Amino acid sequence: MYSACKYFDIPLDKHHNAVADARAAAQLYLKYSKMPGEYLEIPKLAEADFRTLSAAVKRPDLEHCKNCNTIFYDKRVVITGVFDAYPEREALAQLLKDYGADINTSISKKTDIVVVGVGAGPKKLQTVAKLNDAGATILLLNEAQLLNELKL
Repeated sequence: MYSACKYFDIPLDKHHNAVADARAAAQLYLKYSKMPGEYLEIPKLAEADFRTLSAAVKRPDLEHCKNCNTIFYDKRVVITGVFDAYPEREALAQLLKDYGADINTSISKKTDIVVVGVGAGPKKLQTVAKLNDAGATILLLNEAQLLNELKL
């Protein structure tokens, strides 16, 4: 979908956000349905472009960190569950990235912090417990602890 949106100049700011993806898909449909012919071949991104995009999305921007004096600076952080203070998880992820965090979607032995909201994934919590039992030191933060850390 990213390639198609790029081709048609359709903004896809929050890729993998259900609403943003649905909106982009609808715009793609409208653009494509007005195109003549039965099939339109959309050029693929060059592999190097995809790797560059991937790296930019995944890695924190430590040079432009808005506040480097937090526990999130240069740490791998996973967000799971729902948060009253941050109903859109993307807003929380962006805030933590602004503080130098490397936002991940899955837990591994390289994970430093897991921010746990209501309805957190039980498999993720089991993985944290298993890794910590094996010697990892993954910090769990609930919403109250998160908010306390953000009161800088």
